[in-house]
Amino acid sequence: MSRTKFDWESNVHLDVPSATVAPNKVVVTCGCGETYEVNFARGRLPPVAIRKKIIHAGWRLTTKAAICPKCQSKDQKMPEIKAIPLPSVAQTPDARKVHRAVMGWLEQAYDETKRVYMTGFSDKSIADETGAAVEYVAKCREDYFGPIAVPLDLTNLRADLDETKRMIERESEAHAAKIKQLVDAHTKAIDALRTRYTVTEERLRDLIKKNGWQA
Repeated sequence: MSRTKFDWESNVHLDVPSATVAPNKVVVTCGCGETYEVNFARGRLPPVAIRKKIIHAGWRLTTKAAICPKCQSKDQKMPEIKAIPLPSVAQTPDARKVHRAVMGWLEQAYDETKRVYMTGFSDKSIADETGAAVEYVAKCREDYFGPIAVPLDLTNLRADLDETKRMIERESEAHAAKIKQLVDAHTKAIDALRTRYTVTEERLRDLIKKNGWQA
């Protein structure tokens, strides 16, 4: 197995933990036995694209399982609740329901190892789903799960950007030095030619004058 293929399969399992990977498709299986396939005839799709296709098909992906739309419909849906402020302790029955819903979504959407949300999730998306205030979701995440870490890709991009900036500065300085050398050499050559022209012109005048020739 090539290193590239190994990396791709590893990344697929990171984005779709319950996936079964085949040469031309990725299959997820629900606990009820329902399956969903993402096929690709030409080349391998990026793991993020595979995850999006599965989610867009109505499936829910957690850190350990894939849940089909049919099984999701069996779950008790939360009643629509007006966004609540950020309390220190949830007191009312509705507030406690919202808190449990927020914790449930955080449990399946937040990766504590990487300290990031899975693709498609955020404090706001969970707030919209549960009716909680965004600040409340953020506080629950910070208190019980952890902060949002800077993604490695973002760190690498920033490092690459900084290095590219330094390369531009070094290249600009090097080019400026080369241009100065060329200008100096050109100026020196022109000055030498002008001196030669002046000397030759003076010799010509002296020769004409000495022999009484017409200029």
